[in-house]
Amino acid sequence: MQQTHAEMTIDAVRAEMARRRASVRVVSDGTGISKSSLQRRLEGKYPFTITQLSAIARFLNVPLAALLPLDQDAA
Repeated sequence: MQQTHAEMTIDAVRAEMARRRASVRVVSDGTGISKSSLQRRLEGKYPFTITQLSAIARFLNVPLAALLPLDQDAA
């Protein structure tokens, strides 16, 4: 079964957090996104906003594109 864009984004954020061994608390503190809000987004209960993804990308020192799913139809 193919993943949704939201699921691919969550996977990308989780992967970058794992690469840097950054916990939800660390990312929350570093981005200003509340811990509960970040956790709900990582659980897929709510989608990430572009502002949140930008803050996470800056904090993790990765390009924003690393957290956004590639549109397979455009590839």
